[in-house]
Amino acid sequence: ADGAAGTDGLTPTIGINGNWFIGTTDTGIAATGAAGADGLTPTIGINGNWFIGTTDTGIAATGAAGADGIDGTDGL
Repeated sequence: ADGAAGTDGLTPTIGINGNWFIGTTDTGIAATGAAGADGLTPTIGINGNWFIGTTDTGIAATGAAGADGIDGTDGL
């Protein structure tokens, strides 16, 4: 036979200090990680490829030219 149902647990929350709390107990564990370093802004190099910093990604910044369209009809 099953035993009696247990009492509801406490839902973790983030306190004003940024730590995880269980009920009113500060766990001392930060809810977020440390800030990462600033990234590099991609640029387009003189060869037309995307660069990240000084690294050529080998990926063209523009697509290949499309096929020519069909000529329209002459006007009046």
